[in-house]
Amino acid sequence: MTDTPSPESTPSEGWKKRGSRALGAARKAGKDVGEWSKKRWKSLHATLQRLELAPAPDPPAPGRVVVQRRAEPIAVPARGYVFTFTVHATFTWSSEGLRPELLSWHAQSCMPHATQRLARFAAERSRSFPPHAAMELEEELQQRLRAMKPWSYTRNGRELTCQPDAWVQLDDRVKAALLPYAEARLKLEHELDVHLRQARSAEQLSQRWMTILQKHVEGLPADHAAQGREDELARALQEITAMRKAAAQWIEELLGHRLRHDDTRHEEGGSGGAKDRQGQGPPVPRSEPPSDPPTAGAG
Repeated sequence: MTDTPSPESTPSEGWKKRGSRALGAARKAGKDVGEWSKKRWKSLHATLQRLELAPAPDPPAPGRVVVQRRAEPIAVPARGYVFTFTVHATFTWSSEGLRPELLSWHAQSCMPHATQRLARFAAERSRSFPPHAAMELEEELQQRLRAMKPWSYTRNGRELTCQPDAWVQLDDRVKAALLPYAEARLKLEHELDVHLRQARSAEQLSQRWMTILQKHVEGLPADHAAQGREDELARALQEITAMRKAAAQWIEELLGHRLRHDDTRHEEGGSGGAKDRQGQGPPVPRSEPPSDPPTAGAG
């Protein structure tokens, strides 16, 4: 019979012994690490207790904080619903006691509602204005927005106020149609300014000559030869006086022409004009300023 190997000499028994020894060593190392950590924590805790840590000061409460947000362009209809106006809006948001980043976040969350509210507000008024009256609509919107109380919103128990502001831009098609009229009006205004300066210069020059001649006539001697010169100077003085009156009349006519032209433009462009020019194209300047001054005999 052959001898059977002892249980201690089998491979499984060898692995068991090595595993037991490794487990014992790990337990001992873990116990040592735990003891070391416990000692270090007690030492650190004692050190922290000896330190006198000053409390951090409270952050100062912010006052009135203000941020601005610009909305996307808003299209609103003009009278007749063929052309539109473009409204550009800026919203000024403010709150008491909010940090700037929180106010900015709350304002951004309220922007869609504020933009829709302004769009409805502008559309209710734009329908009564002709397509070329962007300036009048802008004045109307700004005046009404300034007269209104700021809009109020509440977010997380905090009150936010919003003050909208707006300016108006013409439809590109209307702008292209108005361009020839604007160029013609600019030329007329330039010619009018030139004539007005000429008339004022003529009036000032004639006034100087009148003063010189008047002093010269008063200083002539009382003899027969001087009498003829006095008559000639008197006639010259009368002619210059007539020229001065003509220049003054010319100035008056030029100023009257400018006033009538401005009144006509205001009536055609205003929201309460007597005639609706929509679909008829831009108004055309109808009169020219005087090209030459009136003659002296006209005075």
